[in-house]
Amino acid sequence: MSKNLFFEPVRIAKAIRWLLLEQNLDGSWGKNIIDKVRWTANAVYSFHLLGLSAEFKPIKKAIEWLKKIDENHVEWYLRIPPLCAFGLKDWLNHKGDFNRIKQLFEKDSIGPLAIKSAIALDLNESGVSLPNINQIESSVLSTLREEDNDLFSFAGSTNDTSLYCDFLNTLFPKKHNDIIQKCLRWILIRKIENKDLNTICWEKSYGKTAYVILNLLKFIKQKPKIRSLLPQVLEYYRPSHSGAIPPDNFPAHESKSSIYTTILFIRVYAKISEYHLDNYRELSVFLLEGIYKNLLFKKYVYRFIFFLLSAICLTSIVYLVKYVLGKHFLIAILTGLIAWFIPRFFNWLYKIFLKLIRNIWVY
Repeated sequence: MSKNLFFEPVRIAKAIRWLLLEQNLDGSWGKNIIDKVRWTANAVYSFHLLGLSAEFKPIKKAIEWLKKIDENHVEWYLRIPPLCAFGLKDWLNHKGDFNRIKQLFEKDSIGPLAIKSAIALDLNESGVSLPNINQIESSVLSTLREEDNDLFSFAGSTNDTSLYCDFLNTLFPKKHNDIIQKCLRWILIRKIENKDLNTICWEKSYGKTAYVILNLLKFIKQKPKIRSLLPQVLEYYRPSHSGAIPPDNFPAHESKSSIYTTILFIRVYAKISEYHLDNYRELSVFLLEGIYKNLLFKKYVYRFIFFLLSAICLTSIVYLVKYVLGKHFLIAILTGLIAWFIPRFFNWLYKIFLKLIRNIWVY
């Protein structure tokens, strides 16, 4: 992968550290309810791929948040794959989620074709069979179109094409081999390579690149060339000093947020480490073990330091007013104003520090 074996694990550990700082108090990620469901489900599943435990406090909080999603939420079903991944299949069955999702597929009311296909793949991986799969197959094939050099794509989109190839290959094995092979060749031709930076992406998008490579990894045995692309794909994700991936200029979906692109980077890394080099995962988990506790420890240590400094300054001001400047009324008033301002000044410094600490790597 990288010449420095520790480079990628440190990069992913920094990204996760930043993501943990962005977690809401209720355990979710995001601001509005749509983003919260999508991002939290994706984050929890990505943490599972990294091999992290459900007892890890941030994951535990996120799982609890997913379990509380309103059943009337339009995308409630997005919680099924991550909760299944963490062994909560019985809980989901008890809540009736599997029956409800089957009803949505029967009524064909689960949303766009890409969402249907992705959910069908996730549920198939969890051992849940769905009705009307043949109908989805027909819908997928209806988007097939011819490209140059006798190749095919699905609707001319690289991420949709990779998804539908995975869908057809997984749920209808060997039935559409010719179409799949021609689509895969088209996807590989469409990659954008930057030789100066040694990167590879698709459509200059973090999101689309993530979805393409996540789907292509399923074909790594059929297309060994995919393996050679993995280091350059990871190199495309260049986090800022804080660990966050920049916002997406050409998002796969509506979201351009750094939180979402960082979650996708973590998921891509986790999948690549699974398919490419197991010791990368071991190293990353090793680096992550103490991050959360160290982060909280330093946060409270610095809070105590700022509180102590504020108390010392306030005490000094009071002493100065009472014993040194007591006879000078105007100076006493001025000093009192300063005493009022000092705690707020240190509180302001503390808030600045919390923002700056995101740019300091903590082991």
